[in-house]
Amino acid sequence: MTSASFAAATITPPAGTDLCGFARRVGPATGAHDDLQTQWLALDQERQLLLLSSNDVLSFSRNFYAGICKDVAAAAGKPIAATSVATTHTHSGPATVTLRFCGRLDPNYMAQMKEAIVKTGAKAARARKVPVKLKVGRGKSMVAQNRRHPHTGPLDTEVLTLQLIDSQSEQPVATVINYACHPVVMGHENNLVSGDYPAYLKKAVAAKTGAPCMYLNGACGDINPTCPEGKTISAAQKMGTTLAADALRAMDKATLLDENLTFQTQRISVPIQVHQPKNTREIDDRVNEMAASFPAAADLFGPRIARLKQMVTDKSFPRTIDINVDLWSFAEDFAIVFVPGELFSAIGLEIKRISPYNFTMISGYSNGTVGYLPTRQAYSEGGYEPHFAHFFYNYPEFESNLEDTIISRIDLLFRRSIRSK
Repeated sequence: MTSASFAAATITPPAGTDLCGFARRVGPATGAHDDLQTQWLALDQERQLLLLSSNDVLSFSRNFYAGICKDVAAAAGKPIAATSVATTHTHSGPATVTLRFCGRLDPNYMAQMKEAIVKTGAKAARARKVPVKLKVGRGKSMVAQNRRHPHTGPLDTEVLTLQLIDSQSEQPVATVINYACHPVVMGHENNLVSGDYPAYLKKAVAAKTGAPCMYLNGACGDINPTCPEGKTISAAQKMGTTLAADALRAMDKATLLDENLTFQTQRISVPIQVHQPKNTREIDDRVNEMAASFPAAADLFGPRIARLKQMVTDKSFPRTIDINVDLWSFAEDFAIVFVPGELFSAIGLEIKRISPYNFTMISGYSNGTVGYLPTRQAYSEGGYEPHFAHFFYNYPEFESNLEDTIISRIDLLFRRSIRSK
């Protein structure tokens, strides 16, 4: 028997806080159009407690995520089997992760936000749980496009829904919606705090079901909204309500899940450039290439370029960066894969293809982030995500075979999970 509880709190920053997500944005937040939330869902099954959180911000660092887990466990005062913390990746939220030229972190706000997140997680963990049954639905939505290849590129149109329904009253307790698209409807010209389209999606679903709605963004590293109406608040509202309607149709066809809940985690060593820079000139060549898209790149990223050069000189260039991928699974029916980065759509589609589960959600921007995780094809084509974004995130450039590493290790995670059942 599965029981559940839900808790939420507001984490809207004050006016004057730097927003995050666009290097071209000028000025801090001038106010808030809609409130941001931290949401927590606690699932208890046979004295095994798992916590799932979604937060209306761009992303968290891996250290910040680890701090949340530690503090929630201490505040809850009870054993927690697993804590998975996702972010919706809105580009109209406060600076919560260090990205060069994308807003400065406000230490006072960060401390207040973390306190709210931790208190809310502990509240969900301690709250009285109600017995629930679980229903999963699958639908389709066409509100997004591949931003590198709008007409021909890979695109995951699947909308997945997870409903938690009170077993006694038959009333909804909470809904989880999963779709893959960058929340960038409101562009760099916007200076109002907003959850972007996920805020309107959640509001519309909650209004229809009478229960809170949580959003998990998917493998959307190269996926943007179609936005024919332009980058406005009304466009974000239209996209959110359209996606909500698609999700609600999927919920109408939802089926009951087997409630045998298990948790697994897999460490993946994501490879740094196999052909590590032989000398500092190779780094200069990459910076000159980047300058075509970002003028004065050497001036903009001077300290980070110097750091990479020092690694080459000291022969301390890392070979890999380790990430942890979590898997929640219910029997052989349903799974959620939590990935700490911006997966490209093609990688997400392949993970779903090899999954042994009938329904597989992919939650990107979860448990921290290491930036973009592109395909081999993207590396051969070049551009921002594979070659330049790592300067913003302050990581070395990943090797082009990273998709093979990620897919193979998640495949092992799937197989180990199935065997454990």
